[in-house]
Amino acid sequence: FPASEVPKVLYLINGESGGRPDAVGDGGAAYGLFQSHYVPKGATVEQQFADAARLYQNNLRNGGTGFGDWGEGTLYQGKPFGALG
Repeated sequence: FPASEVPKVLYLINGESGGRPDAVGDGGAAYGLFQSHYVPKGATVEQQFADAARLYQNNLRNGGTGFGDWGEGTLYQGKPFGALG
């Protein structure tokens, strides 16, 4: 993540997992600091950050803000979602 996004990343982590790298959500489908559906349970903090950075970069490449996977500028079933929705 760019340094300018660190405050938003910290806000995101707090909103998604309360800062718990072992947090489980979405009925067991989401895991970790960023509540990703793409990292396995037990993923290290480093793996979790790498996954989140990959999602951020993919979102930017597709014309988004970088944080669409966490609800920024997007809807799920017509409703806001995630820590940034």
